[in-house]
Amino acid sequence: MASTSTRTDRLLTAFATTIIVLLSACSGEDSPPVAVQPPPVGPRFASANALLEHYNQIAMREPKADRAGIFALLYAETPIQERLVRVYKNSLPLMELDAICWEKYGAGLRADSKESPFAPARNSTIMAESGQDRAKARVKQNNGQNMDLYLVKYNGRWWISGYTLEYDREFNRADVDLDQVERGVRYLSASAPKVIAEIESGTGLDFAAAGEQAPYIVYLRLLAYVFDDFPEAQNMRDFFGIPEN
Repeated sequence: MASTSTRTDRLLTAFATTIIVLLSACSGEDSPPVAVQPPPVGPRFASANALLEHYNQIAMREPKADRAGIFALLYAETPIQERLVRVYKNSLPLMELDAICWEKYGAGLRADSKESPFAPARNSTIMAESGQDRAKARVKQNNGQNMDLYLVKYNGRWWISGYTLEYDREFNRADVDLDQVERGVRYLSASAPKVIAEIESGTGLDFAAAGEQAPYIVYLRLLAYVFDDFPEAQNMRDFFGIPEN
């Protein structure tokens, strides 16, 4: 998975078979209830190898990787994974703002970022282990680090397991406050569309006039919206990288 400004959620619920009861026949006799069968599994999700092939197609897609499509492949197996998936999913508007900064100003919201969050993967993800209900793949990310992709079969189809996120070194650290990360990403992503609209319409601040500092000015504008829309975020200034007064 590619990192965001705070490496930040995504949530997919398990599918369940629903039951419906047919209306009474014209004769007035009651028809027995009929269980609706789950929809057939698409070929992209019918096997671990097929899912991995589909993942590679959208992760390596030019000119931009399909992040939303990747997020849709995630399945949370535990409560902690539900939160991590939600963080990744909620981060999409923030990633879009970061990508616009790369497109227009040649740099991202984070000074240490090397490429857009939508940069296509340069290496294919390769299957490493394969079983009946679980599999594991591995890829060398664009930043040079190896990442394991855990796959799981659930409800007749294959998913990217939430263990991919739970075992991510970005979150699997003692100093990560997931409550704070979840709140911070929610605040930033809720305000990001306002800044995107300003950039695309050319209204408001002339970000390009700031030259190489443009992404930083964009970030400050984003925080201005965050602090205005969510006053409680003022208590998280350190999280947002803003020194206390």
